[in-house]
Amino acid sequence: MNKLMTKLLNLPGVLVENSQQTEDTLIFFVKSDKKTALCPRCGQKSHRIYQNQRHLVKDLPLGNREVVLCVNRRRFKCGNCQKPFSEMLDFVPEKKNFTHRYAETKRSLHILGFYPDADKLREPLGDRLQGRFRRSQQIVDNLAALGYPIQLPKLGEGMAPGRPHIAMALVKAGYVQSPTEAFDRWLGDNKPAYVNYEKFSIIEGIDLLRSCGAVPVWAHPYLFRGGIVEEVLKELVDAGLMGVEVYHPSHSSKDIRNLKDLCAYYGLIMTGGSDYHGPNADNRKDTENTLNMLHLPLELLEPIKVAANSLKTVNS
Repeated sequence: MNKLMTKLLNLPGVLVENSQQTEDTLIFFVKSDKKTALCPRCGQKSHRIYQNQRHLVKDLPLGNREVVLCVNRRRFKCGNCQKPFSEMLDFVPEKKNFTHRYAETKRSLHILGFYPDADKLREPLGDRLQGRFRRSQQIVDNLAALGYPIQLPKLGEGMAPGRPHIAMALVKAGYVQSPTEAFDRWLGDNKPAYVNYEKFSIIEGIDLLRSCGAVPVWAHPYLFRGGIVEEVLKELVDAGLMGVEVYHPSHSSKDIRNLKDLCAYYGLIMTGGSDYHGPNADNRKDTENTLNMLHLPLELLEPIKVAANSLKTVNS
């Protein structure tokens, strides 16, 4: 068993037996970590492997490489009814060729909107704000069901509490020592209390921003783990994307060069930022992201302003 590759894949319930790689793809040969399976006919637990069957399943990319799982979906033979059956795999939807986490995140990305018309954006933002309230309340309800009741934190007008606020509430209630522990135990992606965002489509998001005079820009593309950047970017451009956040603390020099080339190819605006979200919730100095850490030139703003003015002219 390849413990290092199992840790790298980080897919609960899955063991990596071997791996291969090409220039563009990582292939993991995997199997379930369960040693037994329940017969779907009689419910009897069986450990007798009757046959090994391989299936190809798509998973989240690692870096800029596609990931394919060659899954050993074992067939067991029931000792009670003597019938063979295939094991159920918790990490793959029934009759699908992709993992649950791939399905959940393949369309979840961040689009920035520069220089919006605040009046036109107010109503649709209110709808999104209510969706965030619903999500946060569901997380709090999930925590209560797990035995950790808290009150939904209240913020100022026009602000909805998110997972960091809920994490701090768990600290104040004495359930955990730090927000990081809260995320590790309950609030992180795919953890017991986690709830997905109420999402809307790429086209809806970009259309909304453009209709409000805002320049739509794809934020930190290489943090996106739901697809290959080049493939997703083409879809975004077709939907009306106008720019890309080329400069970001998570982007390597190679990433930046690639994004510059893509912007030149599609005629997109280049932007950047530190992605600084304020002081660390654990009261530690944020050594990774600090305000204006990239020292980007103000000249990057001018093309964005020109594009915003052109949108406002079209919409007027």
